[in-house]
Amino acid sequence: MKLPVLTLFILIPLVSISQFYFRTTANLSTVSDAESGPQLTHPKSLWGASLGIGGIFKAKKLTLLTEMNFTQKGFKIHETPNGFGFTVDEKLRLRLSYLEFPILAKLNLDKKNNRIYLAAGPYLAFALGGKYEYSYYENNQGTITQISHNGFSFDSDLVGYAGEDYTVKKKADFGLQFGLGYSVRPKTILDLRYGIGLTKLSPDDPSEPKNRCFQIGLVFLGR
Repeated sequence: MKLPVLTLFILIPLVSISQFYFRTTANLSTVSDAESGPQLTHPKSLWGASLGIGGIFKAKKLTLLTEMNFTQKGFKIHETPNGFGFTVDEKLRLRLSYLEFPILAKLNLDKKNNRIYLAAGPYLAFALGGKYEYSYYENNQGTITQISHNGFSFDSDLVGYAGEDYTVKKKADFGLQFGLGYSVRPKTILDLRYGIGLTKLSPDDPSEPKNRCFQIGLVFLGR
């Protein structure tokens, strides 16, 4: 947490604080998957939420959006491979809670009214914890196999019935965010963003999972 805090302390003396704001969004997140093949499980998107505060900092030719957000990211898997004499139903949900610090450069597209803008920049996030739910059901010619797991720890291996690795070892996540904002009211902005994680959540996993997150929500400007 030292890096984003230090960055803010460096920036604040150099720029003027223009405005504070409150931001809330719905998140649709998943992880990237470098492996491919019909026999492999593939992650799907999972809904979450984000809540935070931010400040608009202005220099002569640069406007920055700096934020501190509590945000949820993760993914889910639901596989039902069926064949002659057997049925399988495998479900997984993994949701991580992060404290995230984006620092975005803002570019106004509507200079007359300042209603539309683009934003882009890096973020640094730190995982506070998570929730893991896994269930596996197999009926192989009348022989039933059932497995279920709950709970989450960065020190524990999360492995599926067929050996799939869902372990998350990295607590810190670094990436890029790209956003579009549209002012629907004088103090209310419709906020769209897409985040691309650059950190491998599990370095030993051949699928090289990295966070991906789409956000849609509102920004409420202060005075």
